Amino acid sequence: MPEYIAQLLDKLVANAVEFSYPDQSIMVYCRTLRDHAVLKVSNAGPFLPEEMKERLFDSMISVRPQEKQKQPHLGMGLHIARLITEFHGGQIRAENREDREGVIMTVVIPLYYE
Repeated sequence: MPEYIAQLLDKLVANAVEFSYPDQSIMVYCRTLRDHAVLKVSNAGPFLPEEMKERLFDSMISVRPQEKQKQPHLGMGLHIARLITEFHGGQIRAENREDREGVIMTVVIPLYYE
């Protein structure tokens, strides 16, 4: 469903913007790899703590420092991204960038041809 993919992109880009350093670009990359779509959203910002990589997509999880939150945050954005990805038979993961400080969110979703 295209509206779910739009919501998935919205969640990933909004998360990248929120955790990016000021005046840094957000990179969105998409390509096909055999019969899958590969989507990557990366930012230049703080690294993701190692212990959070697996839990980041659970509900009610946030790595925001309390003092930086302007209002209460439910930690649902990346959980919703995971649910949408899994609904489409895909996988989502987060990893720290190797070329500079920042995080890359990668989504791999099967392509279906009719």
